Amino acid sequence: MVCVGWALVLLFPVKKALRWLARKTGSIENGPTMFFMTVTILLVFGSAFFTDVIGVHAIFGVSFLFYPRICHVDVFFFHSFVVS
Repeated sequence: MVCVGWALVLLFPVKKALRWLARKTGSIENGPTMFFMTVTILLVFGSAFFTDVIGVHAIFGVSFLFYPRICHVDVFFFHSFVVS
């Protein structure tokens, strides 16, 4: 149940926060800034840590963030998470 709640937190408020951050830092138009990528990587590590703490394998916490696109920035595998 906690895992489903975490997925919903990532899919709604975190998604909106990343979209706002991408617009604020100019990562959509000019490619990802160092700050945006740092926040994204910290989010990946934090999500993996949290799912490991609640007893779910850490890869599931990271898998919510590994989508093909994030805010039209061609970096890693993150693109559709923020845009959709």
